Amino acid sequence: MWRGLILLWISLALLGCLDPSKYEKDPEAGAPDIGGNVTLDAARFDLGAWPPVDAALPPQDMPLVADMGGDLALSDAAPVEEDAAPIEEDATPPPTSCQVEFIVQVPEGTDAIYVAGDMTSWEPNTERLALSGQEARSTLSLPLGPTNYKYTRGGWETVEKAGDCGEQDNRALTVRCGPDGIAPPVIDSVARWADGC
Repeated sequence: MWRGLILLWISLALLGCLDPSKYEKDPEAGAPDIGGNVTLDAARFDLGAWPPVDAALPPQDMPLVADMGGDLALSDAAPVEEDAAPIEEDATPPPTSCQVEFIVQVPEGTDAIYVAGDMTSWEPNTERLALSGQEARSTLSLPLGPTNYKYTRGGWETVEKAGDCGEQDNRALTVRCGPDGIAPPVIDSVARWADGC
């Protein structure tokens, strides 16, 4: 077994796949683990003696033939670059949107509530929130980054107003995902509706 591993190590070193200065030549110190079974072309090597029979051949002319049933196939293999970037197997693209839960306190007597804004092209009655008493909730998938919005009761004549019935500025939100793909909840309060002023 050690003879085979030593032959493999020397063959890989001759092909330029290993830097011999990095490994001990003493079989007791162990041989590099390359994983799998490799069969050397016996016609090129005298397994009873060392060095190989065709030791005068340049390394690129010494074929290394892999056993087709094994785990490793080396034949005309290009040298491995040590500073090559690792290949990520399950690289998933970064998210472009995030789940955002809206929790809104509304005035007494509110019969419906919608969120209108960049996410709905400012349509006042597209995204309805579930209303329970004086609290409304809904989870929307929003694109990452800044977005503006307001609350309505289904139309612009019932848009939210400030407590003094003045104009309520557009609300602003910057959507950022947590590691689980969910953004922190948005907690808002509507003071009044336009038709109640």
